[in-house]
Amino acid sequence: MKHLEIGKFDIQVVSDGNFLLDGGTMFGMLPRAIWSKFITVDQNNMFPWATHCLLVSDGKKKILIETGVGSKLNEKKRQIYGRSSENKFQKNLKLLGVSFDEIDYVVTTHLHMDHCGGFTDEENEKLKPRFPKAKYLIQKKEWNAATHPNRLTRGTYWVENFLPVFKAGQVEWLEGDAEIFPGIKVFLTGAHSEGHQVIQISSQGKTLFCPGDLIPSHWHLRQTCVCAYDLSPVGVMQEKTRWLERVMKENWILHSYHDVEMVFGRVSLEREDFVAKPLE
Repeated sequence: MKHLEIGKFDIQVVSDGNFLLDGGTMFGMLPRAIWSKFITVDQNNMFPWATHCLLVSDGKKKILIETGVGSKLNEKKRQIYGRSSENKFQKNLKLLGVSFDEIDYVVTTHLHMDHCGGFTDEENEKLKPRFPKAKYLIQKKEWNAATHPNRLTRGTYWVENFLPVFKAGQVEWLEGDAEIFPGIKVFLTGAHSEGHQVIQISSQGKTLFCPGDLIPSHWHLRQTCVCAYDLSPVGVMQEKTRWLERVMKENWILHSYHDVEMVFGRVSLEREDFVAKPLE
């Protein structure tokens, strides 16, 4: 499913294409004997993951949630991540009849390269904001972590993705939980990254929940399935359990940003594990 209506909100999936990551890093402490039952890696132990960005419109404003990897990668990084030089996001956005200039706000769950890589573009060897008229809503805590990385985190924060939007004066800071628009709220969770947030879109009794990398795919619904990238594996388990209990109880729709098999799903409980089925 590539299109969803949540009350007054029209939501379109805008894919930035797939990219490759090491199979083991996405499943952390989970043994390969278990995760290899549901994904098959290539000869380099790599597996493709999706980037299901969302274009949200209430008829007046256009809000972009997540921006993918982007199209600025050099040849070495394109080979590592299995990417081409094609601007897939622009192509897919154009199919919806929308241009970069029409985006009013950009929101992301965090500033890792696969979520904010599309913040910026490169033109004539100069970096510029991809969405020239947009305000980029960024958690201040995540910005501080991204601009002052440590040895563990610096490989996932690429300043070329987010520094140009700050220099252009297009950043608006978020400090914790907030309702950024009527019906759209963010909640600071941390755990995966210092300033990671989840996004809730609600209207007319319907809710879409965007957990970002707390739950990057339906395989990560099980509590013990965490990523090697998570700063706090225990924190991720606690946060996603807390949110999934509410998602299931209130019958919310789940957005799986990195899932190559399912974009939107409904959550239920089987024995002691959460599971999801694709939304019909």
